[in-house]
Amino acid sequence: MDMNPEIVNNHLATSRSAVRFLDYSVNQQRCLKRLPLLDDSLPVYFRNYPYPLHAWPWFIAADMRRTLQDCACRVPELIYRALRAEFRDDAARFAAFFRMQEILAGIFLDSGLNLDHVMLRMDAVMTARGLKIMEVNAGPNIGGWQIQWMDQQYRKQPELMPFFEANECRSKNIPLGYMRHLVDQSIAGGALDEGRVNVMFSVDDGFMNDAMQDTFRKLYYQALADAGVEGEIFFEVGIGAVEYRHSGVFLRGRRLSTLVSYHFNTDMVLPHELYRAYLRGQVYWPDNPFVSVLGDKRALAIVYRHRDTGLFTPQERAIIEEFVPWCETVRAQSVDFDGRRWDMEQLLLQRRADFVVKIANGAQGNDVFVGRYQSDADWRGIVTRALGEGAWLAQEYCASLPFYGQYGDEGYAEHDVIWGVFGFGRSYGGCWLRLMLRNSGNGIINSAKGAQETIVYEVQD
Repeated sequence: MDMNPEIVNNHLATSRSAVRFLDYSVNQQRCLKRLPLLDDSLPVYFRNYPYPLHAWPWFIAADMRRTLQDCACRVPELIYRALRAEFRDDAARFAAFFRMQEILAGIFLDSGLNLDHVMLRMDAVMTARGLKIMEVNAGPNIGGWQIQWMDQQYRKQPELMPFFEANECRSKNIPLGYMRHLVDQSIAGGALDEGRVNVMFSVDDGFMNDAMQDTFRKLYYQALADAGVEGEIFFEVGIGAVEYRHSGVFLRGRRLSTLVSYHFNTDMVLPHELYRAYLRGQVYWPDNPFVSVLGDKRALAIVYRHRDTGLFTPQERAIIEEFVPWCETVRAQSVDFDGRRWDMEQLLLQRRADFVVKIANGAQGNDVFVGRYQSDADWRGIVTRALGEGAWLAQEYCASLPFYGQYGDEGYAEHDVIWGVFGFGRSYGGCWLRLMLRNSGNGIINSAKGAQETIVYEVQD
């Protein structure tokens, strides 16, 4: 079939190279088959990567890169400022809203959050109205960085090699940027071990095998070399071996510059000594509890609510309007939507196809419900649940522009796309994509729900 010119133009908005790749793959029929991207040349940890990989890489030029950079690096500061304005000195209300201890809420409102410390991934959709943020994922456990190891896999495919030879492409090394961030923040914090930068990853039992540790270790030592310093990386099950002294945080006599609690057990209780050490500047703790506030999906509603309150400059309001869709916390209240005033419950029920409802702290696409894919009865139950539980977000449904992607054993088809945009501190960290066959599934584009992943290359045009 002939390609739809409108969809080709969607690719053109990312780069001219993207359109050349469509011509190469479809018109010249050079890359229409599935590609064998997993083999024994990968680090052991990635040879059985659990998520499906897409046969076509992606290509972005300078304009698209600037958009992604603004998304990852400018929006978090505006969210943070809106949170401070929303709660001001009311630590009790802040604690109740985010379900944290009141003493931590008070510290957040008094001392604030160092945005240089934040590691995040914005999940966004390219719509007919531009790139719209669906949610913010904050902390060192953000996924998607693994795609970098596929760079070598794409480049060695016979079907792709001629295109790479004719077009200069480079992928931004997301995992190396992750490690560089840890090193840079360690140096900035000054908690060094006689000039050495020591980082410890506290992990769940059985999560990180020797092969995965070796992969992390190589990256970390490259980041150290890039910064011109020395140091070590340690992996520990839990944090029981960590010692807290007046002079700093130590592991078996070695002072730690950074402690990464790389846990997926969110109920894990961490010692108060770690909080104190972080607040004193004695250790960089990238998953400190204040970071989770940015990752609460309702934080987007708060910045959207404050866009016209005078808190932001016209340029900052434009950033919010560009990237943040209509969203609001789900509770009994009146809201403005589509030019009129609504009772929230009635708005969600009457305009089901226009909304997504999601839990505030969900992951992997769980407890996310797209109204247009629900029956009236199921949707009513979802809205009732959200109103009753009190920690949910309602967000305007943002339809992805259609993009072409490889499909089936041999062919291509229209796909919806989620852009995963990384930010390390105030620096753009790169991007990775998830693609789902258009009009398939329940509207949730997530790797754990069957979406395919692909790498993003930066190109000249």
